[in-house]
Amino acid sequence: MRNTFFTACAATALTFACPAMAQTEIYSCGFDSPLYTVGTINLQQSWTTAQAAAIVAVPEMSIVSSGGPGAQAGNGFFSSVSGIDATTSGRFAFQAADYPEAGVNGPIITAIRAAQTSGASSIEFSVYTTAPTPSFVGTTAVPARSNMILYVTDPTGTNTSFKACCGFSIRANTREVALVQWLDVGQLGVPTAGNYFITFAVPFILPETGYTQVSCRWNRSSGMPSIKVGAGEWTDGLLASTVNYTADEFDIANTRNGGTVSTQTYMDSLTIAASLPAYPQCTATAGDCDVAHASGGCNISSCCETVCNLQPDCCAVAWNQDCVNLAIPACDLFVYACTSPGTPSNNCATSPTVVTLPALVAYNTTTATTDGPPEPLCGSGNNDVQVHKDVWYRFQAATSGTLIASNCNGSTAGGSGDFDSKIAAYDIGTSLAAFDPQLLPDYFIGCNEDCSDPIFTSELVVSGIVQGRFYLVRLGGYAGASGSGNISIAVTPPPSPCDPAFLIQGVAGNNLVTTNALFPDLNMQTYCNFTAGSQNIAKAQFIKFTPTASGAMTVSNCADTGATVDCRLAVMTTCGDVATTLGCDDDGCTGAAPYTSTVTVNVSAGQPVYIAVGGYDATQTGPFNVLIAPPTAPACPADLNNDHVVNGADLGLLLGSWGVCPGCPADLNNDGIVNGADLGLMLGSWGPCPV
Repeated sequence: MRNTFFTACAATALTFACPAMAQTEIYSCGFDSPLYTVGTINLQQSWTTAQAAAIVAVPEMSIVSSGGPGAQAGNGFFSSVSGIDATTSGRFAFQAADYPEAGVNGPIITAIRAAQTSGASSIEFSVYTTAPTPSFVGTTAVPARSNMILYVTDPTGTNTSFKACCGFSIRANTREVALVQWLDVGQLGVPTAGNYFITFAVPFILPETGYTQVSCRWNRSSGMPSIKVGAGEWTDGLLASTVNYTADEFDIANTRNGGTVSTQTYMDSLTIAASLPAYPQCTATAGDCDVAHASGGCNISSCCETVCNLQPDCCAVAWNQDCVNLAIPACDLFVYACTSPGTPSNNCATSPTVVTLPALVAYNTTTATTDGPPEPLCGSGNNDVQVHKDVWYRFQAATSGTLIASNCNGSTAGGSGDFDSKIAAYDIGTSLAAFDPQLLPDYFIGCNEDCSDPIFTSELVVSGIVQGRFYLVRLGGYAGASGSGNISIAVTPPPSPCDPAFLIQGVAGNNLVTTNALFPDLNMQTYCNFTAGSQNIAKAQFIKFTPTASGAMTVSNCADTGATVDCRLAVMTTCGDVATTLGCDDDGCTGAAPYTSTVTVNVSAGQPVYIAVGGYDATQTGPFNVLIAPPTAPACPADLNNDHVVNGADLGLLLGSWGVCPGCPADLNNDGIVNGADLGLMLGSWGPCPV
């Protein structure tokens, strides 16, 4: 049971009136006989008599048939009483996947997990409940709460903490309904990740007597919890970090919440529902919609449901050729076909002109046919999404960087054209043998229609080109247009973060850094050994910092909060040269969200260091508040032997270091040489050091 909660926080900006989703009931409980025996809930029953030993003996929780508001429906209802001292402050009825006395999952968890397996996009539970009473004893407010909560865990194991994906809590003295959900550090300003009570700017208040239906919904794909009270609208909470987690525990709790007064709560008519797909076979793991296969369904959900509405056996039995024939026109699927007689030699995607970059190639598309797929990002006037009468070019990237493909008149690379053109590009991977033209829609990486010339020729710019991969460039026309000219194709290397134009001049204290998407990842393999993810510092930016004293210097972004500050840090003596790394870190501040970092290295006065600042991956872009805490200069730098007086002993040490000596304590002016200038500084400090 997870009955520890953090201090309540308030949500003041929420989305209201969520549209209702079609729900299928997957579990219901009316607490009525004969399934539920009136009396104490004990070891012999939980939600059904089939779940033996699923609850510890809880005399404060029982099934009753009289008293209170009576049954909302049927002949029984649920009664719970909070404890009155520290040892009985919380009373729970629950079903958990890992509760050792249960032996097997309870029927609630079993039903929810079955719905998840069937592709449920949301889980919803509701119950008729009363507010805890009494709310006051004399003039003293009673803080007790009654709660109903669904907990989940990360099925990948990366975070196994029990998280409240959705739940509600009702406070006795205010009768106010709060949403219960997990918050990560920084969400709603919370300093610690955990399960929180979320109140609302316009509060939900239960009546003093009688039942009110309270409902919670968890959107699995977004992690968003929602709540509804009575006949009101669904109200969203804050986006939570429980996306597609696995149901693990369902709790009903009546807790003292720090007070000393016992309270009574009643519940009845618990129902749990799920938004199940009409055709569970329509999943991303099913076969391709344009290929016949023995199992039912296909991998494009909307297309699959369209076809199965027309022919249910396409889901229930097999996705055969008849289903494919239905899908192609109904779903506007791309089917690759190319005719080439009398056309340019590079008319087909399967026979492109192979070029070495940079390239300037003449073309003529007047006799070309169209074999590439429609590209919605190439649509403009009249919604013309096809690249008509296309010709193809292929290259293997000799360097990572940015692709520029142009037939724009007047371009510096020599491109030209005499018709309204379009240019698209496709990343076809590292193996030509694996290239499948049927997958061209999946390979698509960018398209351009119209540069600034009056003929509406094109110039395509696509970043993220990766060295060693193969790419196709496709040139065609708008609305069937064709013509001739020259196309230029080149890949420009990414900008260097060590270029003076990008290098940040660091200062002692805070330095604000935001990553640049054009910068390459910095591979720290063998120099850092990060324990999670890749060995890269994603899109690393560099800070140049020159310490004025020798000693230990700490660099960190520990004060950062938010969802994009998972930072990695490295300090090196040469910008971008990982072999000169002095130290690095990933997650060293706390080891928990938001996964900020800190690193301490020894530096020498006057010798610049370069601090690489980047993300755990490309999604972690900052801004990062990078704090540099350099060593401080000694009060008496000419006192080389630290005996608090500058005398002949220090002079001997200085003379012994005479000459080139970068970082030497005797190099008092930090110019890398011990010479007369340093001797002059020492003589000027002769005598006892200042206190």
